[in-house]
Amino acid sequence: MPAGLGVVEFPARQDAAARRVEGIFARCADAVQRRLGRGLARPARVVLCDTEVAFAKRFREVAGGAPPDYALAIAFADRDLILVRTARLQPGTWSDLESTLSHELAHLVLGDVERARGRRLPRWLNEGLAEFASGRALLPRERSALAGQARLGAIPSFAEWAEAFPQHGEATGRAYTTTCAFVGWVDAEGIDGVPGLVQRLRGATVDEAFTGALGWTAAEAEDAWLEQLAVEHSWWSSILHSLNLWGVVTLIALAAFVRQGLRTRRLRRELIRQDEREDARRAARLAVAQGEAEHDQPEADHVAEEGLAGHIEVQEHEHQARERDQEHGGAPQNVLPEALAEQPDPASAAQQQTDQDQH
Repeated sequence: MPAGLGVVEFPARQDAAARRVEGIFARCADAVQRRLGRGLARPARVVLCDTEVAFAKRFREVAGGAPPDYALAIAFADRDLILVRTARLQPGTWSDLESTLSHELAHLVLGDVERARGRRLPRWLNEGLAEFASGRALLPRERSALAGQARLGAIPSFAEWAEAFPQHGEATGRAYTTTCAFVGWVDAEGIDGVPGLVQRLRGATVDEAFTGALGWTAAEAEDAWLEQLAVEHSWWSSILHSLNLWGVVTLIALAAFVRQGLRTRRLRRELIRQDEREDARRAARLAVAQGEAEHDQPEADHVAEEGLAGHIEVQEHEHQARERDQEHGGAPQNVLPEALAEQPDPASAAQQQTDQDQH
């Protein structure tokens, strides 16, 4: 076993299980040293409590009183001791044994840093460094939700958490996630990453260490991180990742309902436009037909009026002629034109010539 690790202990002395855990313990210690740039200064002791009764008993022996209900494990840096509540560990999550051990081992390493600097680190920074040392990486949905909170200004400031760090429930989980994300950003942006920051923290104030690592004080670095985080993800992604499963289902159903409503509205508008176009075409055809009728009607009326006037004029002429005949003795109804009446009858002329020759 590597130097400085110490021993792993079960209250019931389950030696076979303890030996298996020692391998995990060694891997965790190596990972913490790589991520923080420092390892354990002294041997540590890890006690794995597989029942609630065993965990409460060990905690009472060390600290007195009952253990906090929310804790999966507790590190006592002044005693180089870690108590693990194995009954609550969840395999395959960040609450599994390896992640939990790494987090608590980081607290022991940071305890040595605090002894070197003569004062404690702010709780938010200590927890953020421990989460980073455990190898935790934020899931996309966690990062998007955090970005949405940054846009809304809903992330508490680290100054607030320095005064009162959340001690239980979802608030504690969000604080761990937020500080871990910030420390990860420091590791990417800093001159020599988190190891350089940790090294500076041994002999300087927090602001001095941050200024040396980033060129900003801790508060200025926090503002720069929040500004970058706020523009990192879209609003839509942040909203989706901030909702639970039923919230997502409800949002999808609402989107489908809105889409159907818009489609129905577009169809209704299209039908109205088609009706308007058809009405316009019918009106145009009717106007053309009326125009042609109005163009032909005056000429026909003019011809009819001329024919009627001529007929009346002939009738008037005949009526006047009859009146003149009646006044001169009742001439026959059928009267030839004057030119024809004056011409001699050829047969009568021939008879008169015969009569003269006989005489």
